[in-house]
Amino acid sequence: MQTASLMSHLMMNDTQPEPEAGMPATICGWTDRSPATVIEVRLFKSGARKGQVCEVVVQEDSYRRTDTLGMSDCQSYEYSRNPEGYTRTFKRGKDGKFKGLTLGHRERYYDYSF
Repeated sequence: MQTASLMSHLMMNDTQPEPEAGMPATICGWTDRSPATVIEVRLFKSGARKGQVCEVVVQEDSYRRTDTLGMSDCQSYEYSRNPEGYTRTFKRGKDGKFKGLTLGHRERYYDYSF
């Protein structure tokens, strides 16, 4: 996934922890970011990478903005699990990373310039 956000690009290229169910995650879009939670980790069932992580399923979390800054780049949010949230599957690339996903923390950001 391509991103026009320097922050998202840096987050996706940072060292990622090994995924596990319940872990916080951030879905990185073009310039926006959405909070999520890893709900399933799928492993390779055969071949040279048998037993290694091949993909993760994440579910989007609920969020509520907690600042009063309006259309600002300075945004703060409160997050909570959403059992009805949309789910997405991310495959691990040959470089070991999940395109468009960061693991280990959740973050919401809305780019008002688009």
